[in-house]
Amino acid sequence: MRLSPITLYRPTRTPDGAGGFTEAYADGATVFGRVRVHQAKTELVVRWGTDVVAEDVVVISAVQYRVAVSVGTVGAPFVSVPIERIAKPIAGLGG
Repeated sequence: MRLSPITLYRPTRTPDGAGGFTEAYADGATVFGRVRVHQAKTELVVRWGTDVVAEDVVVISAVQYRVAVSVGTVGAPFVSVPIERIAKPIAGLGG
């Protein structure tokens, strides 16, 4: 399976002092994977052991997606992780 470079951003939450949180994203890291689209779901396929967790944001072909869950379907040596397209893109991230 051919994998392409994908930019991954991990959010960090910091208390804002008023009972809420501020969310910021670290610099993008490159992971290798591919998108698989089915009728009702879109998945990111990466090598097993790749550091992708829930709430990460991935940018694929200038489109932003949020990782839905940390554990996906394992099909060694790959894992499929459900992703959801972000309706309102996050400013400052690729896409």
